[in-house]
Amino acid sequence: MPDSPEIIQISYADPKGQIGTRPRKVRLQQAFEVRTAAPGELSIEFTGNSPFANGAKKMTAGENKRFIAEKVGNFPFKCSLKHNNVTIELGGPGGPASPIGGELEVAC
Repeated sequence: MPDSPEIIQISYADPKGQIGTRPRKVRLQQAFEVRTAAPGELSIEFTGNSPFANGAKKMTAGENKRFIAEKVGNFPFKCSLKHNNVTIELGGPGGPASPIGGELEVAC
């Protein structure tokens, strides 16, 4: 049976951004999902390098949309939520205390 994915939860209520420990740590080749309880379509965009072998930086996220961490490193990201033709952007992270964005750390 495959490992359960690591869940990265994004809040659009105060405080905004990634909930919990930053960066969120996952193992190399581990599945992860990025979710929000807010209504609408969530997407994230890595602001530096990508954790994916194909170099993709932008992805549509949500429950049951699993991704595999394929590169080692730290990967900060910004978040966008589109609902009723309005997009709310949460900019890139400014470190662990930043109220916006998020970060993934992939290690062996």
